[in-house]
Amino acid sequence: GSVYLASTQGILKGKLGNNLLDFNEWQRFDTGDFGRNIQLIAVHNNKVIAVLDGFGLYQFNGTDWQKFVNLPVLTTYAFVRSGNATFLYGANQRIIETSDFISFHEITDPLLSNVQDLLVVNASKWVADAFNGLLKQGGDSWQVTIPTGPASPFFFRTKYVNEKIVTVHGGFNQQFSGSNALKAISIFDEGLWSEQNTSIDFITDVSEDFANGLFASSFAGGLAKIDENGVTVILDENNPVVQKITSIKKTRDGLWMASYGTVN
Repeated sequence: GSVYLASTQGILKGKLGNNLLDFNEWQRFDTGDFGRNIQLIAVHNNKVIAVLDGFGLYQFNGTDWQKFVNLPVLTTYAFVRSGNATFLYGANQRIIETSDFISFHEITDPLLSNVQDLLVVNASKWVADAFNGLLKQGGDSWQVTIPTGPASPFFFRTKYVNEKIVTVHGGFNQQFSGSNALKAISIFDEGLWSEQNTSIDFITDVSEDFANGLFASSFAGGLAKIDENGVTVILDENNPVVQKITSIKKTRDGLWMASYGTVN
C-alpha cells in the first residue's frame, strides 16, 4: 500500500513498507499541472483522485496522473461523496454530480450563488450558501429553508408553562418604562418555535390559566388571556389597579399580579 500527500509543491507518494522518515523514499509529482499547491486528494471507488483548483480532476493510473477531460473545470473545488455519487462544487455557482468521473450532471439554480457546503440526507440535497442561506432541493428547484426561532432575539423572561417553553420579549428597562413593544410571545414545543400574536405589547410575564390557555401581562397594556378562542383583554391599560404589571402567578386562590408600586 501507499500513502499520498497533497502539498504546496505537488503530490508525494510513499510506499508504506519503506522508511518514510527518509525524505528520499517519497516519489514526487511536482511538474506540469502539479507544480503548484494541491488543495485536495481523495480516494473514490478505489481511485486516487487529485483535485486542482482551476485545472480539474486527475486520476493516478499507477505511474502517472491522467486528467478527467470530460468534467467541467471549477476555479475552486470541494469534494463530497454520497453512496456511488460524487459532488463537486466551487466558486462557479454550480454543482457537478458524477458517479464515474466521465459522465456528469450539472446542477444550477439562481439560488446557488456561493456554495459553501453540501450534504445529502435520505436522497435530499442540502446546501449552505453564503448569500442565500440554507437551501434544500425539492424536485428540480431549490428552496430557501428558514429555521424556526423565537419572534425576537430580545428575551425578557422565559418560563415553562403547560409543558411548553414560553418566552416573552417585552418588559421594562431600568428606568421603569416599557421596553420592546412586540405584540407576540414565542412558544417552543416538540423541537419547534411558534409565534403567538397578542393585542398587548410590552409583555412582562405569562402564566397558565385555569384551563389550557395562558395569561399574559403587560407593562403598559393590562392583562390578556390567550386560548383556542384567541386573545381576550381582561383588564386594559385604563384600569389603575393593573398598570405596569411586572409579574403574574396562578395559585389555587386565583391569579396574583405584581405591578409597579403595588401588589394585587
